[in-house]
Amino acid sequence: MDEAGYFALMRDFTHMREQQLGGEPSDRALARRAGVSATTVGAWLKGAAFPKDADKVVALVEFVRAEARRQGRADTVSRPLLDTEVWRQAYRREADTRAGQVSASVRAAQARDALADDRPGRPVSEYVADPLLLEVQRAIEPAVPTPGLSALPVYVPRPHDARLAAVVERVTAGGSALVMLVGGSSTGKTRACWEAVSALGDSWRLWYPISPSEPRALLDGIDKVRGHTVIWLDEGQRYLGPRGAGEAVAARLRELLRSAEAAPVLLIGTMWPRYWGELTAQPRDGEADPHHHTRALLTGCEIDVPDTFTGEALAAFREAGARDPRLARAVQDVAGGELAQYLAGAPAQLSRYRTAPPTARAMIHAAMDACRLGMGAELSAEFLAGAASGYLTDLQWAEAPEDWAGEALAYTSAPCRGVLGPLSRIRRREPVPGAAPREPARCVLAGYVDQTGRVERKYVLPPESFWAAALALADHGEKERLAGEARSRGHLRWAAELLSSAVREGSAGGASSLLSLVCQVSPETAADAAAWLVENACLESADEVWFLARRMQDRDLDLPVGPLLLRAAAEVRLDGAKAVADLLLLASEAGAEQAVSVLLARSPASLVPVADVHGTAQLLARLAEVSAREQVGILADRVAAHHAEDAGSYWAFGMLLNAGAGEAVARTLPGLLARLPLDRTHAAGVLLTTLGEAAPGAPLSVVAERDFVSGVDLEDPDDALWLLRALHAVGAAEQATALLDRMRTYAAGAGPAWLARLHMMAWELRLADSLAERLPVLPPTARIDLGDTETLDWLLEMAQRTGAEPLLAACVRRSAADPAAFPDAERAAACLRTLTWRGATELAREVAVVAAAHTVLDDPGVAAVLTRALDEVGGDADVSAFLARDPAASVALTDAMGVAEFVEVLRKAGAREQIATLLGRGPASATSLVRAEGAARLLAELRHLVGAEDVREVADRAVREADATAWDAARALLLELRAQGCTAQLTLYSERVAAAVGVADPWEVGDVLAAFREVGQPGATARFLSRGVVAAMDLGHQRGIDFRLADILGRLRELGAEEQMASLTARIAQEADLTAPGTYARLAALVAEFGTQRQADAMAERAADSRDFWSYLSMRPQDGARYAYGREPDGRTPTAPWNWHSLR
Repeated sequence: MDEAGYFALMRDFTHMREQQLGGEPSDRALARRAGVSATTVGAWLKGAAFPKDADKVVALVEFVRAEARRQGRADTVSRPLLDTEVWRQAYRREADTRAGQVSASVRAAQARDALADDRPGRPVSEYVADPLLLEVQRAIEPAVPTPGLSALPVYVPRPHDARLAAVVERVTAGGSALVMLVGGSSTGKTRACWEAVSALGDSWRLWYPISPSEPRALLDGIDKVRGHTVIWLDEGQRYLGPRGAGEAVAARLRELLRSAEAAPVLLIGTMWPRYWGELTAQPRDGEADPHHHTRALLTGCEIDVPDTFTGEALAAFREAGARDPRLARAVQDVAGGELAQYLAGAPAQLSRYRTAPPTARAMIHAAMDACRLGMGAELSAEFLAGAASGYLTDLQWAEAPEDWAGEALAYTSAPCRGVLGPLSRIRRREPVPGAAPREPARCVLAGYVDQTGRVERKYVLPPESFWAAALALADHGEKERLAGEARSRGHLRWAAELLSSAVREGSAGGASSLLSLVCQVSPETAADAAAWLVENACLESADEVWFLARRMQDRDLDLPVGPLLLRAAAEVRLDGAKAVADLLLLASEAGAEQAVSVLLARSPASLVPVADVHGTAQLLARLAEVSAREQVGILADRVAAHHAEDAGSYWAFGMLLNAGAGEAVARTLPGLLARLPLDRTHAAGVLLTTLGEAAPGAPLSVVAERDFVSGVDLEDPDDALWLLRALHAVGAAEQATALLDRMRTYAAGAGPAWLARLHMMAWELRLADSLAERLPVLPPTARIDLGDTETLDWLLEMAQRTGAEPLLAACVRRSAADPAAFPDAERAAACLRTLTWRGATELAREVAVVAAAHTVLDDPGVAAVLTRALDEVGGDADVSAFLARDPAASVALTDAMGVAEFVEVLRKAGAREQIATLLGRGPASATSLVRAEGAARLLAELRHLVGAEDVREVADRAVREADATAWDAARALLLELRAQGCTAQLTLYSERVAAAVGVADPWEVGDVLAAFREVGQPGATARFLSRGVVAAMDLGHQRGIDFRLADILGRLRELGAEEQMASLTARIAQEADLTAPGTYARLAALVAEFGTQRQADAMAERAADSRDFWSYLSMRPQDGARYAYGREPDGRTPTAPWNWHSLR
């Protein structure tokens, strides 16, 4: 979870709490821990709000971590989710991107916007008349023509719409944000985006960059974007997916989001899950990272869009059908909740595809393969016709009419219930007189049909005609991508042909891959290939030059790279600081001094973009290493000037300073500080410190002219402390004193929580002792909320650091004397633990006496918590005082877990009278046993206190009433019934569990089988397996699924369930997802152990057909020599020998 985004972390954290900890601690408990409302905590957990205080987030994490330990699940939870340092880093990164985006600079940007006439986009209101221009899908037509219907059907919101609206609201308040809706095709993503932005009004513009290509259009226009702009990124993979260009787009978008000058800007887009996974995946150790900027941009910004309507949304959809016949028709025809897909015409498109005549189906298959293998969304009709011929049998080809391709496209393009056909021609407007001739006809595959093809044809090899048509008609970028797909399927000759053609057509990529492929197949001709590439390959891409040079330097070639680097130095694009830095380093290491001179003569320092601070820092270091001092100065000044225009990237100056560009920092920062809005307190503190390090004494001139102190917002003391530390560091004693005076005045009415935060942040910032001892302290008359343990903990630490323990103790005593100090036992227990943990033992004992006398007693679970705390703090006397209030007579008996915990505490305390009181109230009959883990815990406690008949009475109720669907809880009850010797009840409950527990999750299936074996219930095992478990399990890619399937197969073997074992191995061989790296080898070992050789062979062929030809060869080394030159598209025929000189 390296550099995980805050909101992505929170999403996983929330999911873990719900799924692994049963939703515990509750929102209410978390709210008390954080000292905020339950509503606020709920908003944090849903990602709808960002906390102002990192420590409150850390408090939540620590509280949940304690719960995980209490439940014995700490070792099963992903460690980063409970690592407070990971959370602090994620919080700081998110806070940095938000810093200062609402300021005077925003108002200035809005004023400039009003005067600008070259901003991209159009007013949002102009799209209201025709939202279809934004790729919102047209809906099906009603069964009966209905006049007056709008172009779009009535919209029914779902939960993701609320999260999206919250993002839009944050942006309209003055910030900038990216939000990406992730979901399958035709699930309503684009429509949801439109609904979210359609009400923004004419003060907002909407820019949809699409021509000449999505990445190029965005890169060409992004510098003109100003505040109050929506950038529409429908099908976001088209912008972020292309190699090279996608990273450039991501870097510019990250820069835009950080710019306070451009705010507010909303980037809103959509993406399929498979593209999201590819673009955000972490590279494996040792692998290149092609999506660094893209992953950093996207992490934490996604909102999942479900495939179906359920619950309240489904009910609302049905009600809306009364107002829109299209919705009514969807409700009538769809049973599974996939209503958005139906409205978009997906079923009709699929029906047209599945019932298509052979020639039309061949065209659709060719389009499916082209899309899934990496060609563009728009496909030429000529390519489709050339490719499709190989999808027809000899008889079908012989029977095809003369104009078969035209007739096929006419069939696939015909509308389906008012929406486009499965494969449609793109109709261009007639050209005006004198205009360039129209481009050849192109077609587009419907999104849902495309998605279906990616699933159904995942293991299908395209025929030779497909590769031939691509070689003849695809553009060089498509050829590069297709070459990778061909190589991964073992079509080595076709991969080489495609790469060779792409390079000859001027592709800036592919040369290193081509050389690698020739080295693999024909090493004796690799030197000739390298020599040709050095002379003829396009060397505009610095990254590709680097890869090609490294390949030539490999031990198996060891070719000189000087000529390559000399050409590259003259031709490479100077559009990436890091890439140029890497090229300089490579040339220096290779001793290519002439190449270094040629590259420097082009003055890269004057030309490279400077938004990427890390890249420019590397380039500065490389320029310094080759003694290009003048260029170091030029680049440093450009970087400083660029970031001086955007106070939101103030952190860049520290990196410049570290890169040795102190002079540029010293020249730039005084001007930036002179115009920095006075409410940018944190930025002022950082910039003053940086300027002081670059030019000691310079900050004094700045602070003499500007009053940074009067405008400080003291509600959150963090920024004020940053400024205070900076003022002290640069010697601005007068302003530092003025800020301290303001803090003391503010502290008088701010309350203990603010003071605690102030001192803890001062400690985190390592504030000088001479300053820390001058900070305001807790007044003697202060009252403390003792239930706010976070604040109490800070105050205790503050008192220990400042020697104010007596003062704090007096405040705690005064606060504890209030009868309302502890409204519930849980807060009282938390207070006592905090005092004890901080070493205030005597004070804890005094507070314990008050807590024991006044705490409200209603929840048996928290009463148990308080009893334990009293025992730990005060001992028997305090426990006795508390029990004298007779809590056993007043606690509620509704929660079995709480009752069991209280009984346990009473039993260990020897409180026989209280136990008798509690048992006399009949918890065995009054307590709810629906939660199976609570029922198990209550049974365990009653075993020590009542007779066997009473235990069996509870057991009888439990097996009838306890939930049997939640597996982890059910397992606890099964084990307790066995421990109690309740054989009949165990059998009955096992049968209930076997009939009710889920069968789709292999992890749960394995646990169920193991537990039934542990409690000795073969009948329940048979009942469970009879539900078709083997057929129902989801074999899609899941981390570690091979280990769980091994457990299941082993259990089936133990049971002698040969038929089911064979069925499962057959399913693994035929259906398991083999597309994830390394999956095939692990699953193949299972099939080899538990299945047949025929199954193993079938699985190997499927892996080879699904982009894992090399794993196929690793499992079948006997085929290595057979396929030394690759295999033909039929998947069986070895390719004839070839070498570099054989390529066209």
